[in-house]
Amino acid sequence: FMGYRHGGAALGLRGALLLLLGRFYESTKLSELNSAADEISANIENEEKLNELSVKYEAEYQMYMRVFKIESGISEQIVSSQIFGSFYIRTANNTELSRLYEKALGTGTYYEPRIIRANYEQSGEGDEDKTEEEARKEMICVRIIENEEYDYVLMLDIIYTPLGATVTTLMKQFSWICLVLLGGAVILAAAMSKWVSQPIVKMNEEAKKLGRGDFDVSFPRDGYLETRELADTLNFAAGELAKTEKLRRELISNLSHDLRTPLTMITGYSEVMRDIPGENTPENIQVIIDESTHLSELVNDLLDLSKIQSGNVKYELETFDLTEAVRSLLERYQKFKERDGFDISFEASENVFVNADRVRILQVISNLINNAINYSGEARFVKVSQVCDENGNVRISVSDKGEGIPPEAMPDIWDRYYKVDRVHRRAAVGTGLGLSIVKGILEGHNAAYGVESKLNEGSTFWFELKKQA
Repeated sequence: FMGYRHGGAALGLRGALLLLLGRFYESTKLSELNSAADEISANIENEEKLNELSVKYEAEYQMYMRVFKIESGISEQIVSSQIFGSFYIRTANNTELSRLYEKALGTGTYYEPRIIRANYEQSGEGDEDKTEEEARKEMICVRIIENEEYDYVLMLDIIYTPLGATVTTLMKQFSWICLVLLGGAVILAAAMSKWVSQPIVKMNEEAKKLGRGDFDVSFPRDGYLETRELADTLNFAAGELAKTEKLRRELISNLSHDLRTPLTMITGYSEVMRDIPGENTPENIQVIIDESTHLSELVNDLLDLSKIQSGNVKYELETFDLTEAVRSLLERYQKFKERDGFDISFEASENVFVNADRVRILQVISNLINNAINYSGEARFVKVSQVCDENGNVRISVSDKGEGIPPEAMPDIWDRYYKVDRVHRRAAVGTGLGLSIVKGILEGHNAAYGVESKLNEGSTFWFELKKQA
């Protein structure tokens, strides 16, 4: 049963190949016939050229050729190939030739495929027992060629070699080719697998280290383009994670410092007032109040920052007079003018209304002013300005004349507790989280913001809002 089934599969494959190759072979031979007919038609009056073409087609395509002049039917033969083989048009009598000619009269060109079971070779023995695929096949092309003086009929005959033996040979060749290709494919697949997978294996090992908190990793830039791009992305991500981890540690350290300082002072002054008679003075009580206020502001800023970064802040938009709101805000900084000698000014050419969260926008401006006060240096100069542009935007800028910010530090100044000099010191005003809160609020308003700074000349922080008519 298994042998029968395998034999049936082989016969099915052989039949399929016969059909495929047969159609392809017929198409090729038909193309050769048409090409030959066109060239002969173009040289029909040149007998010498026709003889050359007959020799050419005999040698190249095993094609038999006959050309007749037409007067009252097929009469004079002009050219005939010299090949001696069992071609139908070579052995056909006048009746058969006339039949082919009449077939071509209706369309100008007539094709007739023929399956010849009898052997017209020299032996004259028949082989009708051969199957169709083993029998000799011919394609006959008959074309009427019209000319000014005479009309001609061209007859071409080309043999299809029996495909049975050809298919058997091709199947053996295909088998060997398939084996060679399969072996090559296995070798190539193994090489490609190693080339493709090895960088990914290395990346996987580095990624495991990254997952364990080891940020000092480097992903290899080996392999093809996509793996190199992935390695670049992972190296960038590892660098950002390392930077975030460093900032997290600094944040914990700085927060601990900022929380410990007011708590220490509150505890110290409270103990002094308890243990030493006469120390219960308004000055000592004011220190406790100031430190408690600072501690409360720090906690509130941490809560605000947490809400902003988690996306839990709901902005209550309203239309308000931004210019007048800034003027009112600057009145709170009067003590810095009187007590510390700060030059804090505000410039605006007109009153401008905006649609935004009033409380949050004023918080942004207050934090920018606090930042300018902390970093204004000995100049003690802070300038707030309002400018409108032709696109309907209003820009609020806060400038100082401090030490400025190095260009390489610009992208990081919006991070929590980021310090340019990397030395943590308590802010003169505010909590040190102001710029992070500014960034979160402005991004929540889809507002443009930025900073311009030159070393030893100062910095200008700005943001823009849409002006309301």
